[in-house]
Amino acid sequence: MAITPKRLGEIQAVNNGAAGTVYAVPASTTAYVRSVTLHNVDTSTRSVQVWNVLDAAGAVGVAADTNQFINVDILAGDTVLVEFEAPGIIMEDENDSIQAQADAANKVTIQVSGFEEV
Repeated sequence: MAITPKRLGEIQAVNNGAAGTVYAVPASTTAYVRSVTLHNVDTSTRSVQVWNVLDAAGAVGVAADTNQFINVDILAGDTVLVEFEAPGIIMEDENDSIQAQADAANKVTIQVSGFEEV
């Protein structure tokens, strides 16, 4: 099995109103999330939530209070880096996902980094 370090989720804007999928585990893959980088591009403080969501019978699941692991206010222009000790957050099933939501659309970016084992 090959373990490949990579950006698990390309840098992207965080949705508002509902959690959006930032990364979903591909079939026949185990993912290890080592870091989540959040950046506020706005001139105001923004709130962001991030969830580690288990798959729902093979489909992408729904974010809930029970799987939220980041809830942070980010000052204007600031970056927050959340790192996890090795091996990181282990995601073993297809469509396990990292989901995120902010209090305003297109004001916060997110990038998820780690490893995939195929």
